[in-house]
Amino acid sequence: MIIICPNCGTRYRLDAAVVARGARMRCAECQHRWVPTAEAEAAEPPPQPVVAMAPPPPDPAPAAPIVAPDPPPTPAETGDDADSDDDPPPRRTLWRWIIALVLGAVLAAAAAALWIARVDPERLPVLSQLLAQWQPAPSPLKAEVTGIVTRLPSGERIIEISGRVRNPGTATESIRGVDARLSGGGGTARRWRISVPVRQLAPGESVGFASTTTGFASDAVILSVTPIP
Repeated sequence: MIIICPNCGTRYRLDAAVVARGARMRCAECQHRWVPTAEAEAAEPPPQPVVAMAPPPPDPAPAAPIVAPDPPPTPAETGDDADSDDDPPPRRTLWRWIIALVLGAVLAAAAAALWIARVDPERLPVLSQLLAQWQPAPSPLKAEVTGIVTRLPSGERIIEISGRVRNPGTATESIRGVDARLSGGGGTARRWRISVPVRQLAPGESVGFASTTTGFASDAVILSVTPIP
């Protein structure tokens, strides 16, 4: 017969004669002690048969859609007299590309020749006019500057620069700063940019600027400034 631990539910198979004697049992799982009785214990129920269920039938396949056949082409689409006036003429487009490429090559060659000073633009009026259209107009801004060189006790020289930029033109001109340059026998010895407090100068207006710099060669005695439009 089958006895069940009343504390943890562990099942044990035991002879009915042992249970009838009133033997004291101890559970091997939870160590609980009790005296099993024949009335409280029930026989192990027989296993229930398993009934196999048939799988559900598969879903029916969807019907294929009915596609109507394409209409036959009209005579205007298949005949030799089909309308082709909407197609752009390829020959005219090709000539435009050829002219653009030739003109670009001529301008590139002329610019390269001018760069190495082999062609005088005054001898080519058409080329001179084209280059004049591409080149920006010169700025009318004028700069006046004064530089004072002082030798420090350490032997290093320092130059103090002050000046003004004025607009003598008739239109408002933009200004981003002043390009300062110190030159000597060996070329440009020092070049730097001086900022100004304004960004535009109306006709007749002027703005001052000042700067100091050190660390230039002893033969750098030529000072020049250029307004940066």
